Amino acid sequence: MSLLISYIQPWTVASLLSITPFFSQTQDCVKKPAKQQQCEPLIQCQETTFQPPIQASTQPTYAGYNAPAEINTGYEGDINFFVSGSFLFWQPLQDNMVVASVFNNSQPDLTATYQNATNGQVFNANCLEFDYKYKPGFQVTLGMNLQDDNWVGYGEYTRVHGTHTISSHGPSGGAGIVSTTDTENGEIYSTVSANFTCNLDFADAILERVYYIGRNLVIHSAFGGRGAWITESLITHYRDGTTSTPGTASNLSLKYTEDNVTQRVRSWGVGPRGGAELDWDLGAGVRYFGNAFLDVLYTNYKVQHRNTPTIQIINTGSTTVLEHVTSLATKDIIHTLRTHVDTEIGLGWGFYSKNKGWHFDFSGSYGFQVFFNQNMFSSSTLAPIHNGNLYIHGATATMRLDF
Repeated sequence: MSLLISYIQPWTVASLLSITPFFSQTQDCVKKPAKQQQCEPLIQCQETTFQPPIQASTQPTYAGYNAPAEINTGYEGDINFFVSGSFLFWQPLQDNMVVASVFNNSQPDLTATYQNATNGQVFNANCLEFDYKYKPGFQVTLGMNLQDDNWVGYGEYTRVHGTHTISSHGPSGGAGIVSTTDTENGEIYSTVSANFTCNLDFADAILERVYYIGRNLVIHSAFGGRGAWITESLITHYRDGTTSTPGTASNLSLKYTEDNVTQRVRSWGVGPRGGAELDWDLGAGVRYFGNAFLDVLYTNYKVQHRNTPTIQIINTGSTTVLEHVTSLATKDIIHTLRTHVDTEIGLGWGFYSKNKGWHFDFSGSYGFQVFFNQNMFSSSTLAPIHNGNLYIHGATATMRLDF
């Protein structure tokens, strides 16, 4: 062993001596930057200043793609279908739907009412409008996952029909009701009753893409088309007219004992529809959602107005009473554009079956809609149409199945 050590030591000493100049030069380079030229062959040391990269808008090499969030069942690549059914409980409200003015005086002098500055007589009246009720309806949807860039297409049909009623017997003393749907005769009646029917039918064809924005927010971008059929009718009955007006001869007088006013508006419209829905994932399949849609429809209106008053012709000299029924009617066709906006907020819960072959979803929501200038009724056959908006609000309960 001592011989081996004595044999290796000369080689070890020689190796250490050979690398000593390298360490000494490197140390000099670090400690003395001024001698940089002497150690350039081994290492170059120079001071550098950090500069942030210049930022500029550049076209990306790869297109951005939001992570898809549509519902998929079964194996990858399978064509998925879905169906849903909704129970609707909606209430319509429409502008300019006063059917009568009910005065607090049983026999108001309408002439004096408008001349109160002269004779000091003032009569108060209440506007008689409908007590709108919630009406049931339904909505059905059939759609499919197109498996092409994660788009979803569906068709939807909505139906809500209902009739609303109102009536009044005037003030306690009797006749004090003045018609606002037939302003031509100026008669004062004792009773009034009215029916308002509003039937809504919509058919939508929508193409949408569902994708994530962040980890918990899902957006449905949707566009397509809508067909809308809205039928409205306002039928008003006025009874027991009390006032008489002079006839064509001195011994004759006229009295409007009753008046039946029928107004109908039938419309159809077609046009583009678009909007978006936002789903916020709360965990465990529960989500909070809200949506907003807008459609602009080319609309055709068929407007009808008919007055059918019953007139008594009284001969004061012979106490003869004759009744005459007359009818005045107008019909008009109107073409125009109409805008419709609807929004909705609600909560939903969805889950997959054990083998991922089915997906069930339950949701409840409350919505608000506006059909601008939908009211096409008028106050008489001679008066122009006075527009008003139709408003819809109400609850929707939905069950959806993906397979």
